[in-house]
Amino acid sequence: MIPTEDQVRELWEWCGWKKDIDSGIYYYKSKVKWIPPDSKDADDFLTKPPPIDLTSLFEYAVPKLNGRYKLEGTGGYHFATVWKDVIAYVEVRDTDPALALFWAIWEVIRWNE
Repeated sequence: MIPTEDQVRELWEWCGWKKDIDSGIYYYKSKVKWIPPDSKDADDFLTKPPPIDLTSLFEYAVPKLNGRYKLEGTGGYHFATVWKDVIAYVEVRDTDPALALFWAIWEVIRWNE
């Protein structure tokens, strides 16, 4: 299942990305800026959120899991497992490893609400 725009936004905000609207001088030139969590440069931004791929997830989301995850594949499926504590965990299966990891992380975000 593909995440909605709101789910993608919420994931990246959970990772520390900030969404900002730069209206500039003229309203018709306003643009959305996605600022990375470690940005120290005003020109360091994206015009849309990072993609939901393994590179972006491992760079920004996985470090927030503090080593409580496992990603493995078998039989054409990828399994992402994330532990809340010793007993509670979530396991997500998908043919796309990035989506399996996204949905497992999404459950972690839900736990923390």
